[in-house]
Amino acid sequence: HSTTVATKAEEPPLSKPVLGDFSVTKVTPSSVGLQWSVPEGPFDSFTLQYRDAQGQPQALPMDGGSRLVTVPGLSPSRRYRFHLYGLRDGKRIERVSIDVVTATAEPEEPPPPSEEPQPEHPQTEPPPSEVPPARAVLGELRVSSVTPSSVGLQWSVPEGPFDSFTLQYRDAQGQPQALPMDGGSRSVMVPGLSPSRRYRFHLYGLWGGKRIDRVSTDVVTADPDDLLPPSMDHPAGTPPAEHPQTETPPSEAPPARAVLGEL
Repeated sequence: HSTTVATKAEEPPLSKPVLGDFSVTKVTPSSVGLQWSVPEGPFDSFTLQYRDAQGQPQALPMDGGSRLVTVPGLSPSRRYRFHLYGLRDGKRIERVSIDVVTATAEPEEPPPPSEEPQPEHPQTEPPPSEVPPARAVLGELRVSSVTPSSVGLQWSVPEGPFDSFTLQYRDAQGQPQALPMDGGSRSVMVPGLSPSRRYRFHLYGLWGGKRIDRVSTDVVTADPDDLLPPSMDHPAGTPPAEHPQTETPPSEAPPARAVLGEL
């Protein structure tokens, strides 16, 4: 009987994965929040595609467990069409699309946040059992991935918690961009960047609407000319010697498809 039950439990992954509702969670003048469901799956990964204000195509890769994303670096009062692709074994299985118009531009200096949020949520903002807000500390802001058009960042919170985070930077046109995130976030993918360009990212940790701590890092986006086929990069002998097992797992794709990340 136990064998029969196990067989039935293994049947769903064989079915074609399906993307569910694709909706908007928030809209600002410079960003759009999107979320989706997966009623039937799983997918190995997702890719969000759209065109920026200059008409250049942008692609934001995400892992198969993702269900929401915030797209920064947009222009105010502009219509964007977002396409979400679900991938399995490197192939696009499903696609859902949505049109979103960003909000109109707002003043750069927002009203003092300490006046309004406190009366609305006087008890939830300063939990008595937590450490004092002044002691919340951000860990190192590290780079997890770099491409010609995007940068992945991650951080830790050795002492906290924070109510929320804000990532600030200037785009290729020198315009300030701000990406808000909830207090549980520990990583973010910043798309819409220009290749071979230095960006300075500032991550702020907030408590009660006030900035408690800040960490910064400088990142240079990749040069498209450096992204050579793996067959041309592979002869480098040192990295394979250091990690011979993790780079070419026998159960993964053939060696011709293996790709080295940033050195």
